Amino acid sequence: MIGFGYLTTLISHKMTGRLFKVSGVLVLLLGLVMLNQGLVLTGSGFDFNSLLATRSASTNANATTKSTVSNGYQTIKMDVTASGWKPAKFILQEGLPVKWVIDGKEITECNKAIQYQIRFEFLH
Repeated sequence: MIGFGYLTTLISHKMTGRLFKVSGVLVLLLGLVMLNQGLVLTGSGFDFNSLLATRSASTNANATTKSTVSNGYQTIKMDVTASGWKPAKFILQEGLPVKWVIDGKEITECNKAIQYQIRFEFLH
């Protein structure tokens, strides 16, 4: 803050006004980023990425795979390669146990430990 105040004394009055406007916009953007991070920490699903994922899942049905049901279990299958995993999203039935089959086709340093996040999204 001291440096910012000193900088404004070195530049012209016209440039100082522009600097204040830019800094105001920057403060607003940082506030939105912090608000989004707070929503991520709450786990409410109202953060930017969750809302975007919900919208893309509802508009792009080809990106999701439905589970198959047999012997009282619903089975989902995922292939893991060096470039990522496919499919990235599944549609599950509520109330049925899930069997998750992961085929590690190309195990690398980045994907040898599986980390997962379960998110329930109800699409109608």
